[in-house]
Amino acid sequence: MKTICSVLLIIFLGAFCEFTLPKAHADVKDLGDLCLTLDDGGPRPPTGLRLGVLVYGENHIVLTGDGIQPEHGTAVLNGNNIIVTLNSSYVSADSSISLFSVTHLIINSSTLQGTFTIMTFDPTTSGQGTVTKGTVRISSCQ
Repeated sequence: MKTICSVLLIIFLGAFCEFTLPKAHADVKDLGDLCLTLDDGGPRPPTGLRLGVLVYGENHIVLTGDGIQPEHGTAVLNGNNIIVTLNSSYVSADSSISLFSVTHLIINSSTLQGTFTIMTFDPTTSGQGTVTKGTVRISSCQ
């Protein structure tokens, strides 16, 4: 009797989930790579950033980084602007260095240029955060 009740419960839960939960978006589009050039105006040369772009449904844009550390985020279209938020972290092999950062980009979709702000936190030093600001442009991927 206990086994029959368990089987009936599983069937009931399966049917309940099938008819009541929303369907997942299966229409994922891979838009390929997007390359950005970030320039903080300092003495170092501009930094390149390569992101993979996936679109779920109509408005869900997911970005994944292709750099020395894991990077991921989302983008939204807001009028004539593309607003991007990226999260990343880095830990050295011996754990002596660990960095966590959030990058915020605003790119004009007409000019393909804009601004960025990177907020970085390094808990292994003074625990202070740093903020880097500059310009960003969409560039060709090589």
